[in-house]
Amino acid sequence: MKIIITESQLLEIERTFSRDRFDAPYAEEYPKYKDMFFTAIRMEITSSGETEERILLGDSDGNILVNYRKGSRSIYYDYNWAEGIEKLVPWHIYTRHFKYALAEYFNSLFPNVSIKDVTGAHIG
Repeated sequence: MKIIITESQLLEIERTFSRDRFDAPYAEEYPKYKDMFFTAIRMEITSSGETEERILLGDSDGNILVNYRKGSRSIYYDYNWAEGIEKLVPWHIYTRHFKYALAEYFNSLFPNVSIKDVTGAHIG
């Protein structure tokens, strides 16, 4: 059986189920830490680039920290970069909220981009 939905219905479903079931109980505490995450992310990301397939965010040394793949609508962040942010943000807060903060920060830079998934990876 195939169900056809509109794009607005898909966006509503994505918004409704955007947090993992393990993180859902902590969704209300995220606004308290949002600025801390944005500050930590902003400290590192100093450059960006875009191709037909990707949007890349990097640091001042030319390292790619974030790789957004347009086809899969997925953000991949570099594990090594995340280790640096873990030093600035308490571990229990980082594990619950980092990927949501990164997605929100990315959307602030590229508002017309739809994000399906955020995952750590070895990029550089």
